Amino acid sequence: MDYFRQIDKALKEYEDYKPYPQHSVEWIANRITWCWKFRKITEKQKNDFCDRTISVIEIIKFCY
Repeated sequence: MDYFRQIDKALKEYEDYKPYPQHSVEWIANRITWCWKFRKITEKQKNDFCDRTISVIEIIKFCY
């Protein structure tokens, strides 16, 4: 399974303002954590995903 693409796709749904993202932000954060714990993604990928997730959370927080 390509975990990088799975997480990337989930984040892009939020970044592209899709009305109904397939996964919650909580799912994305948990998936990043799991993938890093079992070394399915690199440290750079983890850091990039975390930065993007924080940006998504800030956007959601701003909108509500």
